[in-house]
Amino acid sequence: MFLAGLPVRGALHFGEYFQRDNTLAGKATIEAYKLCNRLDLAATVVSSAAMAFTRVNVQQYGIQDLSYFIATEYDVPMNDGRAEKMAVLTGFDWRRTSQPSLEEAVYNSFKAHGKTMGGNAPRKADNTIKLWRTVPKPTLAGLPFSWDQPGQWIRTFGSPG
Repeated sequence: MFLAGLPVRGALHFGEYFQRDNTLAGKATIEAYKLCNRLDLAATVVSSAAMAFTRVNVQQYGIQDLSYFIATEYDVPMNDGRAEKMAVLTGFDWRRTSQPSLEEAVYNSFKAHGKTMGGNAPRKADNTIKLWRTVPKPTLAGLPFSWDQPGQWIRTFGSPG
């Protein structure tokens, strides 16, 4: 989404929910929505409940904890001015864009599709830049990982079953 000029915020949470057709409802959905709206940057965070669920279920299949490879702990800036330590998905790599720098990649994403940089947008963009300067490039089993190779997950870890 970010590379398409849509610097979205998101939150992954675990809990019970109701689904019918294209509709989701329930406490987990509301908690993810609330967490997402507190973020003061463009990123996707993983709640502690979702991280715990991932660890338990990945270990059940006898493979390494994938959350280590796709999420990194970070002091996430919140809208109230505080920071909270939580897991952030680490799949964005500005080097995959045609932009000459991280700053240009982020600002151009924030301004794409005729969007303006008013209100809190400059602060959110700056916080996003700080995140991507701090977070390491994605790795898989300690080796460089490319999100352009989705089958790599299955080849490396096998399919649970």
